[in-house]
Amino acid sequence: MPDNHSESDLGTLLLAACHDPGARHGELVRRIADLGRQHGFAGCSRLIDLIAGVQCPEAEAVKTIEAIESHRDGLRSALGRDPGFALAAFDWFINIERRLHAPRMVENARFEEMERLAATDALTGLPNRRRLRLAAEAELRRAGRYGLPVSMLFFDLDDFKDANDRWGHARGDEILQEVADLIRRSVREVDVPARYGGEEFAVLLPETPRDGAGAVAERIRKAVESHFPATAGARGAMAITISGGVATFPDDAADLDTLLRHADEALYTAKASGKNRVVGTGPERRRHARLPLGEVPLHPHVLLSGTPGRARNISRGGALVEADLALPAGSPVEIRFERTDGGPDLLMPGQVARSNPRDRSGGRVFELGIDFLGAPRLALEELDRLLRSSAQPRAEEV
Repeated sequence: MPDNHSESDLGTLLLAACHDPGARHGELVRRIADLGRQHGFAGCSRLIDLIAGVQCPEAEAVKTIEAIESHRDGLRSALGRDPGFALAAFDWFINIERRLHAPRMVENARFEEMERLAATDALTGLPNRRRLRLAAEAELRRAGRYGLPVSMLFFDLDDFKDANDRWGHARGDEILQEVADLIRRSVREVDVPARYGGEEFAVLLPETPRDGAGAVAERIRKAVESHFPATAGARGAMAITISGGVATFPDDAADLDTLLRHADEALYTAKASGKNRVVGTGPERRRHARLPLGEVPLHPHVLLSGTPGRARNISRGGALVEADLALPAGSPVEIRFERTDGGPDLLMPGQVARSNPRDRSGGRVFELGIDFLGAPRLALEELDRLLRSSAQPRAEEV
């Protein structure tokens, strides 16, 4: 299920957990870690950052919280009262670990406001690139756990420099604000529209497959096109249009950086192919023609690293396999194909490039896109021979 808590809500939950005077020693780490797992973020690391502004990996943060709790016990004995976790943490980082040299106490509500401003683009009011990345990292972790798709849209205003030169930067700023408002009104409340930089915008679409993301991107493109018609004026007529690129996890990428890169590549293709259009990352990126298993002398039933599966098609670059169990993107696999022509079994190592749940008449299955990475030269040569001897490849690709 989607996580409906805001960043502010999650911060409040963390701070409430560490301020509970009834919590037993050693219980805090468990509470914070449980909150993190429940809402899809690193709880202990986030708490340390909230209280002291110190950033560290989750494993280090766990040990730090345990050390602060012990330090809190010592302060309690020395002072004759409980100093609380926050004060014990400040003393720990100032006097024990000495990681804070000029600390400044900030009330939590003011701190949250400072964080909000730091994550917001001042001109458009949209989240900025930093906030988009934080939201995307959390969403991809959640999507990976539950097998959900996540899409990323990239947009760039076409010929925006010409508009600035013609009408001036003040009008250029107004255009950016109007485009931001059009994007904001075109997406759901759970989506994250952002100003990525300059005249570039991005939108994070949780639980949205490629087709749905493409529809949203096209809706935004049309909204911009109709909002800024070319009208004659003292400085000449000029329409404002926008180009977009779409990429989807896990179909196109197994991590955030790759997802962003593929969305940017799709945007570049849209700009290079005429502008004022949306291009998706997808089958057009694939290099090898695929054949259904019925046209290749290989049984469709295969063993996928010991897990039974059914191959739907195959190419020199990979295969599409259905399995009863999910395998996360990036998992190394080995597929054993049984031959129908009497030859020896074909063993192909690879890696899961994407994993999508599908509902079939017999129940839920998982559609796995497999890339043949690191396959032995002899195995690839034999697969090439089988493909060449089979029916003429179709135009579809893997």
